[in-house]
Amino acid sequence: MDRPDDHPSHSGDARGSARAAFSRQMPAGFGAHALFAVVTMLYWSSMYIYVPVLSPYLKFRGLSMGLIGFVLGSYGLTQLVIRLPLGLRSDRVNRRKPFMLLGLLTGVVSCWLMIAGGGWGMLLAGRILAGVCASTWVAFTVLYASYSPRRTPPRRWPTPVS
Repeated sequence: MDRPDDHPSHSGDARGSARAAFSRQMPAGFGAHALFAVVTMLYWSSMYIYVPVLSPYLKFRGLSMGLIGFVLGSYGLTQLVIRLPLGLRSDRVNRRKPFMLLGLLTGVVSCWLMIAGGGWGMLLAGRILAGVCASTWVAFTVLYASYSPRRTPPRRWPTPVS
C-alpha cells in the first residue's frame, strides 16, 4: 500500500507524503468505506444479476445440457486458471485499484455480452469475462484491509464480505 492510488487520503505533493505516512496509521473515513461498499455492490451485481435465469434461458435457446454446463462452468474454470496469477501480479506491483478497475470493466463487458444475446459463443465469452471479474476480488479485499490500522484488520473485514 505504498502507492498513492491505493489509499483514498494519499496525495502526490510533498505535504501529501507526510499526510500519506500518517494516514497509513489511521483507519479510512466513512467516505472511503461508503464508496467501497457501493463499488462492491455494483461489482457483485454485475456478475450475479442474471445467474438465476441463465440456465433456463440457455435451455430455452435450445442448447444441449452439455453445452449449458460448459457455459456455466466456464466461470469457475476461468477463476481456477487466473485468480492466483492476478493476485500474485497485484502483490508484485503493490497496487490494487488497477486490478479492481479491470474487474469492474470486465464485469460491464460481461453484462453487455449477456444482454446482447447472440449465439452461445457470446454467452460463453460473457461468462468467461465474469470469471475474470470474480478473479479480481482478491484486490478488493486487500485494499479494504489496508483501510484499517495494522493492529486491527480482522475487525472490519466482515463489512464488504458479508
